[in-house]
Amino acid sequence: MTGYFVFLLVILFFLFLLFCNFKFIIYFENELDVCIKYLFLKFHIGSDSKKEKSVNNKNEEKKEANKETIDAKEKDVKKSKKEKKESSSKNKIKKIISEKGFSGFLKIVKNLMTIAKNLSSYLLKHIYVVKFYLELKVSEEDSAQTAIKYGQACAVLYPAVNFLFQNIKMNKPTIKIYPDFNSEKTCVNFSAVFKIRLIYILKASFVAFFKFIKNFISLKNLKTRKV
Repeated sequence: MTGYFVFLLVILFFLFLLFCNFKFIIYFENELDVCIKYLFLKFHIGSDSKKEKSVNNKNEEKKEANKETIDAKEKDVKKSKKEKKESSSKNKIKKIISEKGFSGFLKIVKNLMTIAKNLSSYLLKHIYVVKFYLELKVSEEDSAQTAIKYGQACAVLYPAVNFLFQNIKMNKPTIKIYPDFNSEKTCVNFSAVFKIRLIYILKASFVAFFKFIKNFISLKNLKTRKV
């Protein structure tokens, strides 16, 4: 009986984990700040300027010290395809995170929309937006520049918001995008909280994995038939 009881407790525990939410908390004022929460676990993503400066300084010192040796070995060193892919993907993520200001915010929105459009419709349906607040005051020294930047902001943000409305459940979003011809500084204030259960992430990943295997087998069969 104790064995069955322990087995039942283990199953209930795993079910509890599956139905718990992953929570994504996103902030943007001058730079991007993302916090991912799952139960008591917390993972923080953001651009830490102090750390970046210290790392850059150390890298510069290493580069200056090892210039001669690197120049001599550059011709002989060959990186594998896996390493190139990993480095390129890491650089893309770093670029997205390190974007700052008005133009950086628009770039982040564009990149996030391309990622969202590539996600499965099943996964998008199970994402719930608890909070969505966007206030963008477009203001430049010249009124013509203000009008141009306001047009750029509308061209990027309104299609993105429309995509979210159509594909994701949202709880009373607040969106304010307006030009200010009296001020001289553009201000971005964005905060959002997304959540999705672990079971939906796992199911979507399993479906994608089996589709990949199915396509791989079908391509292999086509090659054998041609031969």
